[in-house]
Amino acid sequence: MEPGTANAAEATQPKQPKRLPYDDAFCCVHHLHQKMSPETFAQGARVWMDVMRERPPDAYKTLLAELGTQ
Repeated sequence: MEPGTANAAEATQPKQPKRLPYDDAFCCVHHLHQKMSPETFAQGARVWMDVMRERPPDAYKTLLAELGTQ
């Protein structure tokens, strides 16, 4: 790689945090949505929902109720 090539590439990329802020749900989901194929993102949502079904079940039921009203 030529000297300065990395800097030129970085200049064209939008600024992102160096570390994913795991305590910011919107940021995490937005990041994954940009990086994954639609199929992989949907599979990830299924995994997330499976986890929520077990822990915390009340939040899972609330989420299902919210999704059912849309």
